[in-house]
Amino acid sequence: LDLGDLNGTYAGAYDINESGVITGNSFTNTSPFGLLQMHAYRWENGTMTDLVPPNPTGGYSRGIGINDGGTIVGRASLDTFTNSDKFMAQWSPSNSFTHFTGPFSYSNGKDINNSNVSVGLAKNAAGDDRAAIWDASGSITMFNSFGGKRSFFNAINDEGVAVGGSMDATDTLLAAISFDGTTMVDLNTIVDLTGSGFVQLNQAFDINAAGEVVGIG
Repeated sequence: LDLGDLNGTYAGAYDINESGVITGNSFTNTSPFGLLQMHAYRWENGTMTDLVPPNPTGGYSRGIGINDGGTIVGRASLDTFTNSDKFMAQWSPSNSFTHFTGPFSYSNGKDINNSNVSVGLAKNAAGDDRAAIWDASGSITMFNSFGGKRSFFNAINDEGVAVGGSMDATDTLLAAISFDGTTMVDLNTIVDLTGSGFVQLNQAFDINAAGEVVGIG
């Protein structure tokens, strides 16, 4: 099924909920620099709705995750793509927009569960990516890494278990999980890889209601 686009040359779908509502992003014109004016969208019942960022003409936004209630998370620029920072953004089921700015120069929402708890990443004061969880009110918890410059979460289930990845001191990417929303654990330390054919788990992409995790190693 071709979902259409927002009058541009590119559109991509990123997530779908149990009701078949889809989110993603689309160029809004045919310029070769369409990325500079990319907008998030909500696709529902055959209609693509433009989720307009704060600057409707030069702004940038991406829809990345959607829960079963229809709330979407992603990121959006404060002004235009080129002259402003990008921060975690949320669109309600009625498409009202909320920007979760700070604490520093960048953040990105990647998934949201049915309790409206979101996960992704945010930059710290040093400019390094750090895994982040936002509660339903928008309060952020940032995590350390396993000693490297980057950590992030890709997904969260309805039990509040988040998964993603983190670099260690040698900048090796390792799969990560948080069971309690405050501490991050290396999946390699709790998963028995004996007989699996794997020697290391490098990133977790998603987790279901049963706690089963998928990723790469």
